[in-house]
Amino acid sequence: PSFSLLLRGIRREHLAGLALGQVLSLLIGGTGVFSQLLSSNYNVNMPTFQSFLNYFVLCLVYSSLEINRGKWWSTMKSKFYIYAPLALIDVEANYLVVKAYQYTTITSVMLLDCFTIPCVVVLSVFFLRTKYAWRHFIAVFICLSGLVILVLSDYNQNSSIGANPLLGDILCLVGSLLYATSNVAQERVLKDVHKDEYLSMLGVFGTLIGGLQLILFERNEMLDVSVWSLPVILCMIGFATCMFTLYSLVPFMLSRYGATLFNLSLLTSDIFGLVAAILVFHHTPSWLYFLAYGIIGVGLVLYNYGRDARQDST
Repeated sequence: PSFSLLLRGIRREHLAGLALGQVLSLLIGGTGVFSQLLSSNYNVNMPTFQSFLNYFVLCLVYSSLEINRGKWWSTMKSKFYIYAPLALIDVEANYLVVKAYQYTTITSVMLLDCFTIPCVVVLSVFFLRTKYAWRHFIAVFICLSGLVILVLSDYNQNSSIGANPLLGDILCLVGSLLYATSNVAQERVLKDVHKDEYLSMLGVFGTLIGGLQLILFERNEMLDVSVWSLPVILCMIGFATCMFTLYSLVPFMLSRYGATLFNLSLLTSDIFGLVAAILVFHHTPSWLYFLAYGIIGVGLVLYNYGRDARQDST
């Protein structure tokens, strides 16, 4: 009877959150599949352009909402010095992670993204004054141990799984650090502003920064007519659609269901990445990958066990 009551309680309070979490996890897996297809199958190297599409759509949709409310221009004038640096961090985080697909595999990129969590812990302690229990720091150490095993696995693999797996891992780790910085900043900003304002300004400055970077570094690839086959265009659209939907839903997920359920849900994106690697890209991961996945899984579960760290924050 008590188990039945617990089960009903979980369904009542968390079923919608679990479902939304899996949608987000699937979207992250989708961005990985489209990026790997562009890099491996079609030899397309335009990481800035991939993310530029997302920022452009964010700008169009959420700036329209803010303009209708009469807030867009006043926000632009008074808060540009806040949103411009945040957009720069976000743009470069996306650039580095997408770039990593040219050098390593979808399984490694998906799993290395977990490095965002320990980075968020450290940044939250210093900038959000969040208090963590000892289990959180133990969990971070466990996750880092799994990441070390994964990097060693890629280092020992031959070059057939990627042009330079170790370089790809480094790009992904740096990108994850920038993602963590962006996430902590987003959490702080969203305490004071509506998500539409944040996404509008992120779209505006992300479009400006990404557009400039695109002109400087990727204009030749973008203007190469031979690159733009129908499969490439569909992959670009698929990536942008996943990213736009992800960016639109994450603020709602965090505010409605909390970081605990969000972090646990994203763990399954690694499973989606593994399935895609086997079925779509015909890559069989090393046994060290499964060991690293298990260790990181234990760390994430331990991190999310019990109360959310934000409940201890001052």
